[in-house]
Amino acid sequence: MKTRNGELAKDIEIQVLEKIHVVPYFNIQCDAATDVSQLLKLLVYVHFIGSSSTEEEILFCTSLETNTT
Repeated sequence: MKTRNGELAKDIEIQVLEKIHVVPYFNIQCDAATDVSQLLKLLVYVHFIGSSSTEEEILFCTSLETNTT
């Protein structure tokens, strides 16, 4: 199951990066949020003009070393 999830995540990552490579402009947005266990997560979004509309995708999400207590 873990391998399958990793494969799906990698496929989505490739699709998002392919979209970004063909647009002339894009914007990166960073945000920090805490999950239910009070662990701090860094989320990075990318915004760009797609084929017919503005699109927003999560580029990545990772845990940070610190937590919020």
